[in-house]
Amino acid sequence: MAIGALLQTATAPAMRRMGFGKSGLIARWGEIVGPALARYSSPITLRYPPGRRAGGVLDVATDPARAVELRAEIPALIARINDLFGYPAVANINIRLRRR
Repeated sequence: MAIGALLQTATAPAMRRMGFGKSGLIARWGEIVGPALARYSSPITLRYPPGRRAGGVLDVATDPARAVELRAEIPALIARINDLFGYPAVANINIRLRRR
């Protein structure tokens, strides 16, 4: 069994609890935000309104120095993420600052 498949199986319950399920959002984060922002940011949780799987809120951690840059990209990121999902899964992105 490939290590990637083993890791996916092992992390699946935690990923579902954080709202990521099988979306591929974490695995494709660099593709979504680009290599520069991917070095300084990462998705934390994806929360949906009760009983829905659309219009969610994605929490993203980033370094304080990159928060303004990330905030400016929010509309484009939401569009890219929703293209990845194939429906309007994300309605908003909250930026969480990493502590140093």
